[in-house]
Amino acid sequence: MSARDLDLDAVAWVLETKDAAGGVSYRLGKRGPNWIGEWGGCVWLEVTDEGRRVSLTNDGTVDPFFLAKVERGPVAALERRLRGELTLHASATSSPSGEGLLVLGESGAGKSTTAAALVRDRGHSLLADDIAWIDFEGDRAVIAPTEDHSYLSFAATSALGLTKVDDHVYWDDATKCGVPSRVAARAAPLGAIAIVAWASDASMSMTTEKLSVLDAMRDILPHVSRCGITTPRARLAELDDLSRLLGSVFVYRVRRPKRFEALPEYLDTLTQLTPRFR
Repeated sequence: MSARDLDLDAVAWVLETKDAAGGVSYRLGKRGPNWIGEWGGCVWLEVTDEGRRVSLTNDGTVDPFFLAKVERGPVAALERRLRGELTLHASATSSPSGEGLLVLGESGAGKSTTAAALVRDRGHSLLADDIAWIDFEGDRAVIAPTEDHSYLSFAATSALGLTKVDDHVYWDDATKCGVPSRVAARAAPLGAIAIVAWASDASMSMTTEKLSVLDAMRDILPHVSRCGITTPRARLAELDDLSRLLGSVFVYRVRRPKRFEALPEYLDTLTQLTPRFR
């Protein structure tokens, strides 16, 4: 199926988000009973109200490497949202003992860099770079492996001494490129959640605060990937899954100084949050 076959003129668009340059980065609409998601004006998903994929197509100009990332990330997030499954904007790694660490934070907080550094320096394996799938086995939350690359800026790649995918270009300071990573072979039971942020002063010390369930819920809610789907059914499923999640793991707020020299202490702090160390 091509974009022409989707008959985009017949779509009733209900949501549009723009990037920093003012271009449309994402649109969501309905055509008949099905949802249409559009990314960058070049990738389109048609999906049923129950989250069953009808088609995924592109305009033929999309780099296959990044198309795969879109499919694992925002495309899967929309399908999962419609199925009532929890997806978070987060990075995640699996420790050498197999426990999952979920890293949340605002844009620019260093989530991807944190995951890449844990893989490089602490023997972790990558589970997720930007979109984390949270599923449940009984009452235990688990994170599925969805990524085989970290996506890092030029500055982060250089600071960590890593190498990007050869044929991709850092167009500017905000551009991220794929960096090959050690990948987790299986889903990992979630051991801890870290909400990371920079300290207000580079001279400040590392701080770690264990959050109450209410504070954790408040801080995690902005990181839920809703993709514009805010139906009562989706909201109820979200709150139910978040309650199950917070009933099974501790959540910590970690603030660290914006100094590369503080990286070892920061990584030590994160690795000690999982149950093996508590």
